[in-house]
Amino acid sequence: MSRKKTETGTRSRLTPLLLAVFALLSPLGVFIPVALGDETSLFSGRLEAGNVIGEIRVQPGDTAAVDFCYMDPSDSIQGFTLTVCVSDELLGVPGSWDISGTYLEVVGAEYIQQQVDNDMTDGDGKEMIVGILLDALPPFEGQSMPPTQQPLSLGSCQFQIPPTVPCFSCFEVAFCDDIDATGSVLLSNRVVIGFRSVAPGEMLSSSICVPLQSLFVRGDVNNDAIVDVADVIYLLQYLFNNGQSIPCPDAADPDDDGLINISDALYIALYTLAGGMAPLSPFPDCGLEGIPDPDDLECTVEAGACSTCP
Repeated sequence: MSRKKTETGTRSRLTPLLLAVFALLSPLGVFIPVALGDETSLFSGRLEAGNVIGEIRVQPGDTAAVDFCYMDPSDSIQGFTLTVCVSDELLGVPGSWDISGTYLEVVGAEYIQQQVDNDMTDGDGKEMIVGILLDALPPFEGQSMPPTQQPLSLGSCQFQIPPTVPCFSCFEVAFCDDIDATGSVLLSNRVVIGFRSVAPGEMLSSSICVPLQSLFVRGDVNNDAIVDVADVIYLLQYLFNNGQSIPCPDAADPDDDGLINISDALYIALYTLAGGMAPLSPFPDCGLEGIPDPDDLECTVEAGACSTCP
């Protein structure tokens, strides 16, 4: 995706015309200039247990929900303009902005508007703009989003991933400035603090990646498309000698007990050298353990024996 306007994961340049600089008195009695918005961070990704995970994994053909969040330990925020550039492969779903379960729903945000531009022929790629005002209508009671030291959700948006996207790829949902989406006015990422529109100090973007789970052959620990004694050696090196990481953890669990330990190395050794039980499914052909995966072992890389996307 060629995008001259994208500013992803970097600290924004704060202009004097847009920022009110004020002084905070430190315990030492020294005045330290602090720019409005400098402590504000915007995030996109998946909000999970108070953290924003920047990589969202789905299967080709699925729809992904991307959470948009903010963090500011000092300021109450009265409004947001979120401007986002979207990879060409993704389709933003118009009208899918959802504030269910967020603080915006609790306080009753009075204006939320989403624009989704999926037009690839207008010369500026795919874009999305979301405008949020907490107190837009009389009697103007002063609603705002509170200061917070951990990310709080502003809502989520749905993005469709076509079934034909290249497998083992990631596609950006990136904060960017100076875009117009379906309108005609260029807008940028801004927050409203003290009735002033200012740039956030930090913007951390996300990617939607495929697949959620990839095809694999159980027992092929070293991912060379063959189950043999080399897989036993590879697994023993990993377990006891700080060996290389396992490309597909599910493949290293031949007995499918959800654990990787010495019993797995013994299992493969008995199968390859003494005619023992074969690894459990998927074996000997490529397959999936399940979606969602029933254990904590995942496989998201291309297997040597399985070149296609599930």
